[in-house]
Amino acid sequence: MQTPIDVTFDHDLVPPPVYILYSHAKITRTDSIDPDGAVNVDRSADGEVVGIELLGVDDYTLELANHVARAHNLVLPELPAGR
Repeated sequence: MQTPIDVTFDHDLVPPPVYILYSHAKITRTDSIDPDGAVNVDRSADGEVVGIELLGVDDYTLELANHVARAHNLVLPELPAGR
C-alpha cells in the first residue's frame, strides 16, 4: 500500500480543505468524486492517483476518500471528521 508523501490543511478557509499527496507526477486531470465537488482526485497521464482533495472533512467526504484509497491501494491518513 502506498502511503502519502504529505498532507496539507488550508487553515485560511472554513472548513479547511485537506490535500493528501501521493506522488509528484504531473497532474493531467482532476476527477470529482461527488456531485458537489467535495472530493477530488488528481491523476497523472497514466491514471495514477497523484493526490486526493477533501473540501472539508466529514463522514461523507471521508467515506468517499476511503473508497478511492482502497480502490487504488493507497493509505488514507487518519483525519478527524469535523475538521
